Amino acid sequence: MHGLGDLHNSFTTLGTQLALPETAVLSIQAPNSLPIPEEAYHWGDDVIFDNSTGGLDSDAGFEKTRALLTGIVDDALVGRCGWRPRGIFFFGYAQGGMAALDFVLSRPGVEFGGVVSVGAGAPAKVEVEGEGGKSSTPVLVCAAEKGSVVSETGEKRLEELFEDAKVVRWKGRKEDGMVQTRDELLPVMEFYGRRLGSVAGVPEGALELIAGRTS
Repeated sequence: MHGLGDLHNSFTTLGTQLALPETAVLSIQAPNSLPIPEEAYHWGDDVIFDNSTGGLDSDAGFEKTRALLTGIVDDALVGRCGWRPRGIFFFGYAQGGMAALDFVLSRPGVEFGGVVSVGAGAPAKVEVEGEGGKSSTPVLVCAAEKGSVVSETGEKRLEELFEDAKVVRWKGRKEDGMVQTRDELLPVMEFYGRRLGSVAGVPEGALELIAGRTS
């Protein structure tokens, strides 16, 4: 799931480069277009400006995105393809990561394979719906060591919302962004390896290849 103002194309390439074993990749384009000349999309229900930064606020409500993902997950992947929720993973960058976390939190009692969110925590107002208080879906959030939008408060909030939540701070990074080095990608691959149960089939040198192409 791409970031605010982007397209799905680059994440189609990323999914191929990850080369996870026995895994299909679906790159989704956000449902709402931005009112600008260039083709660009966002996951929020509204276009909201952040007064503190002057830029667009990623936390803009995700009802439309929830409906989109419900159709993809429930109707297509589970209903028609017969996949189990435990075999479905989400990878999102910036607003795409926040939207993925929002969707998982809206599905009480459902354990998905996991969520990797790069440069985004959970929406400020969302809570786990239903009984239990925490989502059972494991979460990995990758963020810059300094200057990240994922604050200490946001990190604690993830721990309150998810039974298994880990935040990795990329050393030396002063702002959030996509993976740039092998060391930054390693926790992501370890997360997938743990949840997939195997790293067999990952091509030798894949970490270096992916890191080089996503920087």
